[in-house]
Amino acid sequence: MRFAVVNALRAAVLFLLIYSALGGDPTGVLYCALTMFLLFVPALAERFLSMSLSDTLHILICLFSFSANILGELMEVYLSFPLWDSILHLIAGFVFAGVGLSMIDILGGKKGLMFTLRPILCAVTALCFSAATGVLWECFEYFMDVVFGMDMQKDTLLSSVTSILLNPEYRNKAVTETIESVYVNGRLWAGYIDIGLRDTMHDLLINFLGSAIFFACTFKYIRSGGKSRFIRQFIPVPAQRR
Repeated sequence: MRFAVVNALRAAVLFLLIYSALGGDPTGVLYCALTMFLLFVPALAERFLSMSLSDTLHILICLFSFSANILGELMEVYLSFPLWDSILHLIAGFVFAGVGLSMIDILGGKKGLMFTLRPILCAVTALCFSAATGVLWECFEYFMDVVFGMDMQKDTLLSSVTSILLNPEYRNKAVTETIESVYVNGRLWAGYIDIGLRDTMHDLLINFLGSAIFFACTFKYIRSGGKSRFIRQFIPVPAQRR
């Protein structure tokens, strides 16, 4: 099943890459090229990091990459379904927490090492790894926005602003002002564009929520000696173990 799903996604991205190139769409080409690379990341990780991913995790990572870049950005699902981004970041937080937990065994070089450690240590490791991955992704989005002029960090229209700069007495006390209208190059807007700050913080919080859910699951998984079949599907293992 893994072979069929992953190669179907790669074929779809390749088709869209050719279509975007022939249509003179550099943004589409960039998204397709990025997605194609991400679709090969799980296989590359298995080969060069000596880890083995379950079919469920491998497929989920590839579906996530396709959903985020092709469906979300290229097909504009982010605009028609506002919760799409939140759902993806929630899943990412959960999945990368599982990857973080697996690093204990993979980098520790000892089979079953995580089960010899305190559950809280394993849970914190998974949580911190997932949180760090979320931060790196937001840095990547910022890089793409600045260098390639994209808008991966989606803007938010604010109806009010709270800032010490609005304090008429120039004191370190924030003042809130309601925004009734803003003009950008002669065009009237109903609020202030925050250039991605709210979106970034929202993504990081949702990512943290996903990793926190896995954090809670880790205790039961470690204490049971790895008997939770569901959680096991999201934790890569050293290649020699399978």
